[in-house]
Amino acid sequence: MLRQGCLQGPRHIREFPIVRLRTHRSGTRRTATSSRQHVVKPLAAAAADAPPADKKKRGRPPKAPQPPTPEEEKGEEDMPMELPTPLDYQQTLIKSFTLGGIGLHSGEYAVVRVRPAFAGEGRYFVRVPDGTNSDRFLFDDGNNKKDQITVEEAMEDEVTPDDVEDGRVEWYRRYLAAQEEDGFIGTFAEFLDSYVSAKQLDNVFRNQMLGIEQEYPEPDVQPDFSLEPEDIVPLDESDPTLVRANIESVKEVGMPYTQLGEGDNRVMGVELMLAALEACGVDNCRIEIEGGNEIPVLDNSALGWSIDVQCAGLRPAPVQG
Repeated sequence: MLRQGCLQGPRHIREFPIVRLRTHRSGTRRTATSSRQHVVKPLAAAAADAPPADKKKRGRPPKAPQPPTPEEEKGEEDMPMELPTPLDYQQTLIKSFTLGGIGLHSGEYAVVRVRPAFAGEGRYFVRVPDGTNSDRFLFDDGNNKKDQITVEEAMEDEVTPDDVEDGRVEWYRRYLAAQEEDGFIGTFAEFLDSYVSAKQLDNVFRNQMLGIEQEYPEPDVQPDFSLEPEDIVPLDESDPTLVRANIESVKEVGMPYTQLGEGDNRVMGVELMLAALEACGVDNCRIEIEGGNEIPVLDNSALGWSIDVQCAGLRPAPVQG
């Protein structure tokens, strides 16, 4: 049974009613019967009625091919790296870190402690009294003897295994002579201790001769490798030393550094540290300054600040409540 159909063509549409085909078993001839007199055209005849192939078709013309973009010509290998995009939430530090050093333009020493802050507080500076954070950073004041000698002199002072062996032989000869001539009674270690007490022998060299591992004193500043969230000091809007890290705090321009605030309540050379905080995704932090008014220059780049930010770790900034 055939249903309504059509021959494709803009002006040669043929619709037909339902037509029953009856097939004779004795041959392949078919006849069509219907209540109305309709004749089904053969496919060849229908094709003859179709428009010529070269006739213009209706509809919108195809789009002309577009030239390749510069990015497509470069290829994927030459494409620039995708920059990090801001997150849907604010971040702060897991724990604080402290750095110190000398200002490039002022020549003053300063200690800077970067601490976590609540969401919405932003990045801001406050001054703290002397002694607040100075014990968290150990300055090299240049009085170390190793800073006052040349590399050749330092290599000459370096104790080698041969020096330890020669000293062991020499001091053991003295130990035997003291037993025979002076009647010394005691062990070799006790003999060496007597010279250490008289400050005629270095205790480190004594331990090296006896094969004792050195026990160096603990440093004054202990590194904190824990990642426990540090307590947050809330922002005090009434603090007279408060300087926010925003464009409104720029009071003077034309200097070879960026200065926020003015007068005694100013912070100089903030560009490298703020660049590191922004690049690492620290949206909120409390920056405490002790000593001079200028941020330490470190290696004159943002690298030193970025390393300490990564070591301190990041977390979603909590909401104060």
